[in-house]
Amino acid sequence: MKDILQECWLYIEPTVFIFKETDKYLFYDSESKKKIVFIKTNTIEKIVNSLLDLDNLYCVLLPNNILEEKDVVYLISQLRQAYMCDIIPTTKTKPVVIPPVMKCHAEKQENKGHELTPLLSEITFYVNGYCDLSCKHCSEYYRQFKSCYKNKGELSFEEIKKVIGRILPMAHKVTLNFNGGNILHYSQINKLFDFLQTIQLKSNIHINYLNLEKEISIPSFQSHIYLHLYITFPLNIELVHYIIYILKKKISNICFIFIVEKESDVENAQNLVTKFKLEQYVFMPFYNKCNKSFFENYVFIDEEDLINERPRKIDVFKRQYINLNNVGKLIISSDGHYFSNLNFPTLGNIDESIAQIINKEWSMGKAWKLTRTQQPCTDCIYQYLCPSPSNYEIVFNKNNLCKLK
Repeated sequence: MKDILQECWLYIEPTVFIFKETDKYLFYDSESKKKIVFIKTNTIEKIVNSLLDLDNLYCVLLPNNILEEKDVVYLISQLRQAYMCDIIPTTKTKPVVIPPVMKCHAEKQENKGHELTPLLSEITFYVNGYCDLSCKHCSEYYRQFKSCYKNKGELSFEEIKKVIGRILPMAHKVTLNFNGGNILHYSQINKLFDFLQTIQLKSNIHINYLNLEKEISIPSFQSHIYLHLYITFPLNIELVHYIIYILKKKISNICFIFIVEKESDVENAQNLVTKFKLEQYVFMPFYNKCNKSFFENYVFIDEEDLINERPRKIDVFKRQYINLNNVGKLIISSDGHYFSNLNFPTLGNIDESIAQIINKEWSMGKAWKLTRTQQPCTDCIYQYLCPSPSNYEIVFNKNNLCKLK
């Protein structure tokens, strides 16, 4: 460090984020994906606070007396080795660096819904609410992930077509989901399936395997239409074997969703995956209020998970302003109401324009902007490196599901 024992400028690379905690700092380079944590000392605190002052443009003057302190020597050497910072003598012009701070222009009051419609990425239609099954957790599954659920009403085929017609001008990236009660009891199911064959939007059909017990009446779809088959436990072994066997022969674009509540469910699901050589499948944890230890082992985030998180610069920005699990997604219930998330109040009626609905959610809604701005996340250096809050946080009634705090 002899080369820096004279007064110099310390500047941080523009790809580097600095996150603060009570007693430590995290430097994260969104380009190299490297992370370095430093314990807070009085001197380092002063340096970091100066760096975070936007007026200083990520560059501060370090007097030679500070450069002799061990904690500062360590800070600079570690950051330089990771190519996160550099130092230059004060004889040269002070570097100008633009810190990684994003201005969210969409927050301006004059923005209208039609300017935000490009955010739309997914619409889920609950085409009906009738189902003659009596699944134990029927009233809870849909609050945690996409699932069927009972409700009043049925959407007319014309209403569905009208909504899709409204989004077609922006629909090159919009995904459609179709769910129910039991979607196979939808009175206009054949019209719906025929219509989906004629449009080139990615469309997902969601069905609980128990609803196929009487008859497997799913047609063979084109490549842009996917069947998502939900498999709950305890299994009807004979039925699930028969259904998987038939559907694998009939449909190539199918994904099996195993709703698991405990380790034995995971083992049984894995046995099915192996037995039938399933290629597209998901294990979907379900919180039943009695399996917290299962979630702590398999769902809760620990520090190793966060160390392995490698978000891009744009992803870190997004996590500060929007919820990446919810943003761009709308739901239409079988009784004709829009939601951004079924855990939150309705946004309006199906007769309202999508621009109006999106504007309501952006300005007053709770789902699209649900970020980690509550304790204990606000006191954590991984606050915006951590994935956005999910429905699991909502059903747990906790702001975080991690083992750090």
